[in-house]
Amino acid sequence: MVTRASTYVCIDCGYIVSDFEKLPGNYKCPVCNAPKRRFKPYSGGGGNDPKTMKKRMQEIKNGGGSASSGGSDANGAVAIVAGGAVLLAALYFGLSATYN
Repeated sequence: MVTRASTYVCIDCGYIVSDFEKLPGNYKCPVCNAPKRRFKPYSGGGGNDPKTMKKRMQEIKNGGGSASSGGSDANGAVAIVAGGAVLLAALYFGLSATYN
């Protein structure tokens, strides 16, 4: 049996929420309005005061803490966009050379 963490952290602002599975699918972070998909399991503690949230965000950005990093999602998106741009440029120049 797999036990899921009931505490999650917003990877955009560091806000933590308990009983995450009970929240509706359209839940938004009350601090930064991030959608539910931007929350990752978190086993650390602390409150939601600004100082604690800022410290938690530093831990997440530095790869520490126990939240899954959201950076890989952003890096993957950048790689896909860059690859698409290269392919479009190659197509454009290839067709230009053929028809001009």
